Amino acid sequence: MNATAVEVQSVVSDEGFWVGSNEQQRMFVFLTMPGESGVDIDAGQSYNFTGTLRPLPLDFEQRFGLAPADGVDLLRQQAHYVEVTQITAAGQ
Repeated sequence: MNATAVEVQSVVSDEGFWVGSNEQQRMFVFLTMPGESGVDIDAGQSYNFTGTLRPLPLDFEQRFGLAPADGVDLLRQQAHYVEVTQITAAGQ
């Protein structure tokens, strides 16, 4: 899956963030690039990325470093996330 100029709604961990048009219509993204991502992800900014839609693992809260306030209930309902292997700021 390729995403172009997708806005980050919130950043919830070093590699995890929500993208979408609002808090109800959003998808969780997790960076899985080797080493440090090299990209500082900021809420309100737009990014281009390449990733794969994956089923949510049973241990997602621990694996992604999430707390209940980070949208755990919504992520559990959606049961999927986007595993990203390439990301750049939109416009670069």
